[in-house]
Amino acid sequence: MIYIFFPIVLSTAFFNTYHSLSFLQAKGYSMKEYWKGEKMLKIDALALLLTLAILIPSWFFSATVKIACMIGAWLIPASSVIFKSVKFSGLNMKFTHRAGRISLVLLLVVAIVYLPIFFIKNTVFLSPIIPCLSPIYLLISYTILSPYEKSVYKKYVNKTKERLNKKGLIKIGISGSFGKTSVKNFLLQILSAKYKVFSPPQNYNTPMGISKACINLNDDVQIAILEMGARKKGDIKELMEIVSPQYGILTGFAPQHLETFETMDNVVEEKSLVLEVPICAYANDNLDAISTNGKIKRIGKEIEISNITQDSTGLSFDFRYKEINLKLHSKILGEHNAYNMALAIACALDLGVESGCIVRQVEEIKPLPHRQELIINAKGVKIIDDSYNINLSGVISAMNTLKSFSGRKWVTAFGIVEGGEREEELNFLLGKEIGQVADYAIIVGVKYREPIVRGIKESGNTKIYCVKDLDECKQIYVQELEAGDNLLLLANLPKQYLL
Repeated sequence: MIYIFFPIVLSTAFFNTYHSLSFLQAKGYSMKEYWKGEKMLKIDALALLLTLAILIPSWFFSATVKIACMIGAWLIPASSVIFKSVKFSGLNMKFTHRAGRISLVLLLVVAIVYLPIFFIKNTVFLSPIIPCLSPIYLLISYTILSPYEKSVYKKYVNKTKERLNKKGLIKIGISGSFGKTSVKNFLLQILSAKYKVFSPPQNYNTPMGISKACINLNDDVQIAILEMGARKKGDIKELMEIVSPQYGILTGFAPQHLETFETMDNVVEEKSLVLEVPICAYANDNLDAISTNGKIKRIGKEIEISNITQDSTGLSFDFRYKEINLKLHSKILGEHNAYNMALAIACALDLGVESGCIVRQVEEIKPLPHRQELIINAKGVKIIDDSYNINLSGVISAMNTLKSFSGRKWVTAFGIVEGGEREEELNFLLGKEIGQVADYAIIVGVKYREPIVRGIKESGNTKIYCVKDLDECKQIYVQELEAGDNLLLLANLPKQYLL
């Protein structure tokens, strides 16, 4: 009869391992980053210790006591699975081919571990330990598959290099801590007036993401615009070797992904590699230390922007580059986007797009979703959806946009994440920015609440609402927002960041 308990334990092991694999996938399948995930591993370690504390003493008692202790011990890993389901609910695993391969090997590993308990006498009472060892199963499975995964990666990357190295193809690489997708979008819409342009959808900016997107790179494409993302040192270097762009664009630096980059110096050094191109590069930052050659055109020096103004109809500014002067207007919001557009315009001019054409294309540029996207709801509330930005520079720009609107000003904020040791400081500064502009602030979640609220109180008289989750936030929207109000949404985070 005791063996009826086996499927229950196995199902618990399956769900626990599912959470571990989801976490690994969220870390880009980096086992090094997985083992840095202290919260997930602490839960597994605590569950294992408590389970052993119940099971080991039961070994010296009767079979009835052993069964009772076994059931009691199983409740611990079962509870940890439920806890993970709530705390890490935002980690929904994507069922990719790689995830499928790891899942299959995981099942085999768990079965192999479980078989001795099934056949060896008196060991069935140890079965509740099985679900607690999911990190170990994952490490074994990852190690077994590692040689094959490397070969798959090499195969895709080599095919991508072949596609991108075709004769006559112009390649533009874009890197930076923010604004990459926006610059890519601006450049795509401007260059498309003259050229056949390829650009990966969304923010495909990893080696495998670019490789996947380049499957759709047709032979008639003249220009490829490729975004380059980085979470750690070596990422941009690897992408530069794959893409080999002739033109590079650097949008700027921000204290982001410091948990993996560790220092801002590493961020600057790595992302600046996009400037090492054979023809021309464009930079949003004043990079005197590394811009000794004439290939790098910088905003504030070779590229000039002035008279930036904005209202609810969009953004206007003056642009000057190589004796070319343009007066531009766009439906895009956000003063920072004048700088992003300037990078795209300078590159387009060097690629032969006429200035009159650029003015018309800029006027027609459509905003990207969740990047200071203006929405007017049925109630008459103007919503500035900036829920993609999670860096301080983006927040400052969004607050300036909100300031330019008339009416009551509301801000919903969750916090700035992945700030490493500077996370508390950055969220305090976020609060100060909110306090200087907003009449009302809704702070969602508890993780970053204290420094944000402290910053708000130090810089203004903003009325503060603190809520647990988005459901409570929506209740405030329904009860308090009126026609003519303005609501700025900052960062739509997964649920685990709210805890």
